[in-house]
Amino acid sequence: LFSRLRRRTALVFEDFHQVAPDGAVARAAAIALDQASRDHPVVLVSRAPPPPSVARALALRGAPPLPSRELLLTHDELDRLMQLRPEWRRSGHSASELMSRTRGWLAAVILALSARDRVGRETAGYPESELFALLAEDVLDELDAETRSALGGVAFLPDFTLDEAARQAGAGAASAVSELFRHGALIEQIGAHRMRFHPLLQAFLRERVPPARARELRQRGALHPRE
Repeated sequence: LFSRLRRRTALVFEDFHQVAPDGAVARAAAIALDQASRDHPVVLVSRAPPPPSVARALALRGAPPLPSRELLLTHDELDRLMQLRPEWRRSGHSASELMSRTRGWLAAVILALSARDRVGRETAGYPESELFALLAEDVLDELDAETRSALGGVAFLPDFTLDEAARQAGAGAASAVSELFRHGALIEQIGAHRMRFHPLLQAFLRERVPPARARELRQRGALHPRE
C-alpha cells in the first residue's frame, strides 16, 4: 500500500465519521493501519467511534483512539508555540488572553492570530465571522434544526447541568448537549455534573437566536436556581 509513497510520509483520513462503515474507504483504512510503520504512519480524524474493522486494526496495533480533548493546547504549549513564531509574538496577543478565548482550540488560535485590519496591521480583534463559519462547517451544520434550537436555548446559561439545560430549553436540550459533548472541544466539563460551552460556540449559538426569544431565554436563565 505504501510502496509508491516517499519515506516519512503520513497517510491521513480526515472526516472519517462520514465514511461508510463497510465501504471501500473503511476497508482501505484497516489495511493501511495493518501496514503502518514509523516511516509511514496512519492518522484517522473522526468525530465518531471507528467502525468495527478499523477498531480491530487499532486494537491490534495497540493504538487506542486519542480523545479530542487531548488535542487542546495547554497554556504552556501555546506560550511555547508563540515563542517559536515571530509573527505570533508580534501580534499583541498573550497566551493567557488567547487561552481564555479559545480554550486551547488550535484552529481558533490560528484564526485569532491571523486577524488583521484593512491596511494589513495586526489587530487585537478576532475575526468572529470566520470563527463562526468554522464552527458551522465543522460541527453545527451537521445537526438538525431542532437540536440547534435546543442548544441555542442552553447557550444563555453561563454553565449548566443536564437537568438545568432541560429546564432552560426543553426536554430535548439534555440529549442535544450530550450529543455535542461527544465532539469534544466544544463543551467543557467543569465539575462532576456541570459543564459549559466553549465561548466561541456560545457566541455562535446566541447570534442565531431571534431577539425576542433571546430576551426570554436570558430571563428564564436568571430565574432558574443552580443545582
